[in-house]
Amino acid sequence: MYNKIASIILNSAKSAGLSDVYVAQPDSLKESLAGKIFILAEIGGKKNEGRKIFDFLVDALSDNYYNDEKILFRGKIEGLKIENIFEAAITKTNKNLVDFLEAEKIHINPAAASITAGVIFENKLHFTNFGHNRALLLYRHGDNYEIINVEANAAEAPENVDDNSSVVH
Repeated sequence: MYNKIASIILNSAKSAGLSDVYVAQPDSLKESLAGKIFILAEIGGKKNEGRKIFDFLVDALSDNYYNDEKILFRGKIEGLKIENIFEAAITKTNKNLVDFLEAEKIHINPAAASITAGVIFENKLHFTNFGHNRALLLYRHGDNYEIINVEANAAEAPENVDDNSSVVH
């Protein structure tokens, strides 16, 4: 399924720190095999430290996700799903981020940060959060729209969902 994704214009002039959005623009082969990753971040503190963290996250997650050899074998290895590859990339990125923060002597305040990273692939959205942000899903239900708090409803989600449904992890 084709997804049109555009970045959001943020007005961060009044806040201390960094607010930024990243949406990957992989080549058509990588996009068809792995989808598009994205990062939304608000990082309080010094703007230059926030920029260093954000740029590191973009580079590390892009590299860890799109260069994972399992993406090429996804159709050939039974049970290997995009969410597994994304989870492995996030795990590796987390480890790399800890090393980066120690090397750069940067301290991130969880109370002043909100970071969401995710992947959109075949009408499915898989994401992870850090900080004080909330995960809300807006969807059409009949003629109306409804909002679901994804984090609160995650435990209630069905394990097996048919391919025509949207799944949020």
